[in-house]
Amino acid sequence: MHRKLLAKFGLLVLLFSLASCNDSSTSNLPTSQSETTSLVDETFSRTNPEVFTSLQDTPRSLKAPFTILKADGTFFNQTLEDSSYDNMYLAIRTAGQNSNTRNRLQVQDANFLQIFTFQKASLYFMFDGDSYVGTSSLTDCEAYGETHPDSYSISGTASEYKHLGRVDMPGSVSFDESELETSSGSYNYMFSDSGVTPEGAQNGFSYATCNVRLSEATYKRSEDGTVWNAYIFINLAANIHSDLGLIGTYNSNRNTIDWKMTRNCSSSQHTAGTSSVERDAKFYVYQDMIVTSMDVYNPTSKEYSGADDLHFEAVGLSDGWILNVTNLNTNEVFSFTDRHTDSQGNPLVENGEGKTQYFRALLAASYCPVVASVWNANCGAALRNVTYDHVELTRYIDDNIESYRQDGVQRYEFYPETEVFNHGYAQGADNASFDYGVRHENGTYKSGNTYAKGDKYISFSCYYDDLD
Repeated sequence: MHRKLLAKFGLLVLLFSLASCNDSSTSNLPTSQSETTSLVDETFSRTNPEVFTSLQDTPRSLKAPFTILKADGTFFNQTLEDSSYDNMYLAIRTAGQNSNTRNRLQVQDANFLQIFTFQKASLYFMFDGDSYVGTSSLTDCEAYGETHPDSYSISGTASEYKHLGRVDMPGSVSFDESELETSSGSYNYMFSDSGVTPEGAQNGFSYATCNVRLSEATYKRSEDGTVWNAYIFINLAANIHSDLGLIGTYNSNRNTIDWKMTRNCSSSQHTAGTSSVERDAKFYVYQDMIVTSMDVYNPTSKEYSGADDLHFEAVGLSDGWILNVTNLNTNEVFSFTDRHTDSQGNPLVENGEGKTQYFRALLAASYCPVVASVWNANCGAALRNVTYDHVELTRYIDDNIESYRQDGVQRYEFYPETEVFNHGYAQGADNASFDYGVRHENGTYKSGNTYAKGDKYISFSCYYDDLD
């Protein structure tokens, strides 16, 4: 790539024409006796890359391969082939992991545009989809992201994403953005109100039911060798919280995606992040509870499908949680109860008296990287069209599940713009989206189950396969 820099001096400037600035072009400049012209031709290279020192009005499209170089422009790993990546995210992550203050690695695209160089963590590299925007402070990056939902910024040490653009669901109220997660990939979350409102306080929402039309969903595995976990869950929270739902795992023996019961609970009873001991583990997968499987594989699209539709029932209690998932094809019910006790066996009433007004529900689908730094947004993984209908909430009554199942208990529809909806979003909107609405006519899901004209639904998708 060449850039022609033209400096003109003189009192009289005549009309001139400038030929195209490609590698073989020349410039023909008519001049007068009183005008002199100086033409400087700057050639970008590995040792002299093009550098953006601020956010650009027009982002630059990037071209692979992406090469990791030392500060002086020499190869990070001896040869061009060994130092180059087709995937930008892997190149930046690798450069960050192998850098320090004495060895500041950089990444350039094929046109010698520098898109990362190791430096202070408070300077961020900003991208918009597949294009590079430049470098700036977090404040500038957040301001850019407000109008560019596909944007994201990477810290100057390549240790994390610091900001992800998002699309808010209609009817969302303002919220504390500290809840946003940048290490969890792109995801869809939908939050209810709690029981605390400007008008006063009452019990919040501790009981949630919905149908998960998993027959409509497709799943693609990661292609870069790293672990990504797909989740479908209801999170209930008061003083503590828990993800209550399913994790999608690959079964290599059958070439299927098995959806297993799981929970992720913040109770003080759970003393380990993960453990094979259910009581100890904050995050626990019930390996023997396969609720449904995606057993149809399309080798052309690399998608798995064919799961059954499910019914979720999640309950928040003063001392724990219950999750029941019914397979609507087989009518088999899968359940777990997570009731908490202290070391002496006494109930831990962490959501109890004085806390029940803070109960709220969260509906979610996500596809999360185990790599927590610069996760690979082009890893090939995807979880599309997780569709929910008949989503309803009930306020906390007591710790008896039958209290919520009785006729006459008030149930609230839970979708964007409904009475109990607080806020929701597609976080990292370059790789996540949602769709919600009302059915315009009667119809049938792929499972054979039906829906009726007027039924509401919401669908969540997460994708890292470079497809919308």
